[in-house]
Amino acid sequence: MKKTLNIFLSMLMVAAITASFTGCGGGEEDPIPPTVSVSQDVNDAWRADTVTFTIQMSTNEKLAELEISSDFTTQNATITEFTGTNSATHVYTFVVPGTVSDGDYITITFKVTDNKGEFTTKTANINVNEPGPIGTTLEYENTTGVVWNLIGPNQGAWDLVANTGLSSSAADANKDMKNTTTVSTGWTNAWTAANATMFVKANSFDYAAGTLEDATTAYGAGTATGTVSDPAVNDIYIAKLRGGTNYVVIKVTGVTVTASDNLDKISFSYKKVAATTGS
Repeated sequence: MKKTLNIFLSMLMVAAITASFTGCGGGEEDPIPPTVSVSQDVNDAWRADTVTFTIQMSTNEKLAELEISSDFTTQNATITEFTGTNSATHVYTFVVPGTVSDGDYITITFKVTDNKGEFTTKTANINVNEPGPIGTTLEYENTTGVVWNLIGPNQGAWDLVANTGLSSSAADANKDMKNTTTVSTGWTNAWTAANATMFVKANSFDYAAGTLEDATTAYGAGTATGTVSDPAVNDIYIAKLRGGTNYVVIKVTGVTVTASDNLDKISFSYKKVAATTGS
């Protein structure tokens, strides 16, 4: 009887100890999902940009999988990195397809899964903007500019405000570029302003993409003159019109010299903010 009682008491002690451990939370803790933060959310972005995100794992857990998906299946990605660490930062570069219009939003989703199967998703909405020149665009371009030999039969001057050629009898106030040939000198590869227009040579100016602000800066950095001598093809000149605040960017496109017929000419194109600039 005594032996049976001892066995029974031993069984009660084991049960009590087991209950004690169970009651103290000795079982497995509920898993805590990882966290992820994104540096850009509904922010402006160019056609190519980066999104930085930070992953934070629970203690003693590891990243099992990182999945990045966007509106475009071609940009889906699966990255298995950062194993063995509780937190990490990764830079993901996305390139917005050309089919996306300016002002549209694209969505990028980050799904982080740890080694216990817990996961978190974070979505970033990116506002798409097309990069372009910062400043005032030189919208108007005239490609028909020409100053003929002044003593020949064609128009020897050009009006950069009205965008037209002028004869020698036209008012000097409108002659921003006038050829300097005389009967005594013969053909002279040059032009001068019969009014207050001034010119600065600026061959480093970006004729294709330069802005009004760029032209203003280029003019201010050079030495202004009322006469341009020996212009060559691809030379660029910034003109400040008639003592005012309007600028024109001129690119020489051709210098034609003919024999004994006074049909020599200087051809050029030019850009300004609008066709009526200077009027």
